[in-house]
Amino acid sequence: MDKEWNWWSISGEILRTENYDFGKEEGEFIELNIEGKTISKGVYKNGLKEGFWIYHVNDHREEGKFINGEFDGNWRHWYSDNQLKFEGKYSFGQPEGKHKHYFSNGLVNY
Repeated sequence: MDKEWNWWSISGEILRTENYDFGKEEGEFIELNIEGKTISKGVYKNGLKEGFWIYHVNDHREEGKFINGEFDGNWRHWYSDNQLKFEGKYSFGQPEGKHKHYFSNGLVNY
């Protein structure tokens, strides 16, 4: 695979755009649902996720950064009502410090 690839719905809307450089993911990646809302968005560099990424599938949303394909920095996950579900920090893929998981009412689970 090389250059830009697009995935289309039956009705003709682009659902996914990804770029390749001689078989490796490179550049912007975006995936949309049938309604045109973002499911996944970020950038690849040399086949690895790099920088800020967003995932939003059904009632689960998460955001955070990657460095060389590894979680890095602060990551957060939310319930469908925008109540915080998880927050934690990573350094080159390794958990760092305390990670908190929350009940849907906002109280700390663990």
